[in-house]
Amino acid sequence: MASFRKKGNGWEASICRKGIRTSKTFDTKLEASHWAAETEKNVLSGNRGEIPNKTFGDLLNRYADNVSVTKRGGDWEVKRINAFLRDEISRVMLCDLSASHLSSWRDRRLASVTSGTVLREINLLSHAINTAIKDWGWLKENPLKGIRRPAEPLPRDRLISDREIEKLLFSLGYDYDRKPVAVSERVAAAMLFAIETAMRAGEIAKLTWGYVNIERSAQPDLLKQKTAISETFRYQEKRYVYSNKSKLMVIQCLILKQARLT
Repeated sequence: MASFRKKGNGWEASICRKGIRTSKTFDTKLEASHWAAETEKNVLSGNRGEIPNKTFGDLLNRYADNVSVTKRGGDWEVKRINAFLRDEISRVMLCDLSASHLSSWRDRRLASVTSGTVLREINLLSHAINTAIKDWGWLKENPLKGIRRPAEPLPRDRLISDREIEKLLFSLGYDYDRKPVAVSERVAAAMLFAIETAMRAGEIAKLTWGYVNIERSAQPDLLKQKTAISETFRYQEKRYVYSNKSKLMVIQCLILKQARLT
């Protein structure tokens, strides 16, 4: 709703719609009324392109509430966003947000975490900003495009040694000849399975017996069927992970000795 007030020898019209506040002074109240009506029309239709009177923290909160919660990795995103909200960058108004603000944030983060972590957080912020640009009309351009990204960290090339595996199994109380019952024993079994299959923790935790087949005598296999319907895995495809003796030992430890998988 527009409001009007006498200002000197003219009239000032003010509007506040969809978080956008703006005002302008005219010689007559009629001119102010026409401007206010046209401006409100453009704001409501999304044609004006004004940046709303909101902070970067408001943008991140909306992204967490409306976008992050729909993702499989949403919990990680919400935790990261909560950390952003404790940083001074969350208090910057969107109309003032620039590459320099984000560069300062980057440097603060690099002083306490690795470049790989900062790169992942930059990707999250970039997607949130792009969503605000394309879907909400809150920004006109992405200021992250103007900052220097940290160098990619070197890939990990260290493998766990047999000695380290044995120490971990001993500490976790794992026995190849006994079905794991305690949480620590099941963690050990999952670790062995991950080493043998290169499957991710989330994939292993969500794997069900329906995807396991050890009755093929020539070359038993473990089937991971990734489907969008089950929401168990990330992609819509099938992948076969062929079992060797070590994998079968882990699988068979998870069931009663006389049980048969179907």
